Amino acid sequence: MKRAAVTRIHLLATLGALLFLAACASGPVTHYSAPEGDWKARITSQERNGIEVSAAVPSASESEELFGKPLYKQGIQPVWLEISNGRNAYVNFLPVGLDPQYFTPLEVANTDLKGKQKDDPTSLVDQSFLNKGMGALRVEPGETRSGFIFSKLDEGTKAFNVDIVG
Repeated sequence: MKRAAVTRIHLLATLGALLFLAACASGPVTHYSAPEGDWKARITSQERNGIEVSAAVPSASESEELFGKPLYKQGIQPVWLEISNGRNAYVNFLPVGLDPQYFTPLEVANTDLKGKQKDDPTSLVDQSFLNKGMGALRVEPGETRSGFIFSKLDEGTKAFNVDIVG
């Protein structure tokens, strides 16, 4: 219990610092912008070595509103990320650092195959999930990329790493 309390205090302090950084952030978004909703107030940011990462986790009801299906009931928790590359070289985001068992947007779109024509492959592709996903994992110099990564559900406070290599 003591470790959980220390972790929670550390997380709250980090979130406060990240909110301050988020207020200072600016730059063009070249991919999916954060949709409206109360969860946007929980976006936190951190910058290190020319890379800025912003993140937020919508609640169960917010996720259902965003995606039109009860993702939390299916054990899936979307995490919104925005990665801004201020370096002179490209970097890559590694989603396995966030969750080694993450789901691709296509997997999430097809968690319920009822009513879909299995003999028609185009009915299996829900373009809205692909559009809301992170897309390409490479972030070019000066580029900002954003979207959702679909992770396994963690009850309570979600803690995760965002691994960037370049």
